[in-house]
Amino acid sequence: MFNVFVCLVGVLRVPTHSVGIDDEFRASVKNTRFIAHYEDSPAGDDLAILSVLVYGKKPGSAQAERILRYNLKAALALYKDKDVLATAWHVKGHDERMILLEDGSNHLIYIAKEKKTKTWKEHEGTKTDVSTNKEKGYFVEYEERDILVAPRGRKSAKLNVVFQEQPSRGKAYSILVAELKKAVAKQKKKWRTTAYACVGKREDPASRNQIRDKERRDGGYIVVEYDPANGKITGADGKDLGRIKP
Repeated sequence: MFNVFVCLVGVLRVPTHSVGIDDEFRASVKNTRFIAHYEDSPAGDDLAILSVLVYGKKPGSAQAERILRYNLKAALALYKDKDVLATAWHVKGHDERMILLEDGSNHLIYIAKEKKTKTWKEHEGTKTDVSTNKEKGYFVEYEERDILVAPRGRKSAKLNVVFQEQPSRGKAYSILVAELKKAVAKQKKKWRTTAYACVGKREDPASRNQIRDKERRDGGYIVVEYDPANGKITGADGKDLGRIKP
């Protein structure tokens, strides 16, 4: 079974009454054009997939989440007894990228048994610790997540180092390594930990972009990783950036 439910807002090329768009919602997303697709999961389980494609100017996290929640509510008329996974995408040319929601989640999920809608972080029970370095113009988000494949009981950790302004390559790597060491030092048990360099606003996760390493031939990003098996800190290109003693 495949269902598609389409709505365009702002451009208004289809009858808005067909998707139940009220005046308040219309005003809140004025001049925003989006298309919503609802479909059953390809896996054939009790899960439906909602993808909202947003065109034109990329919306902020608050507006993207508002659009996603509105369309998720509409999806429940089709999928009353199924969980629904909802994701907002920004479309630019042939490129589609997820839009982060207000708490930094990639998705919303409706849990049919609970009759509740949660962000993905709420669903996973992910806690985000935030620290700020105003002097150097950045803040750090730290998260730990359970690894769901055997052996059980393991975690991985992630840091987002978000700069207010684009740093130099050297500064970005230096700060990433320093913050990675601080984070690992606080871990009761050492986990594989990855740190990402981004630039954007603290109050709007959707505004953030990963910083590319201009010296990488593959056009990749500035990323560093700690491996607890050997204590090494390496860049995404495999370059040795230091060690953490056990």
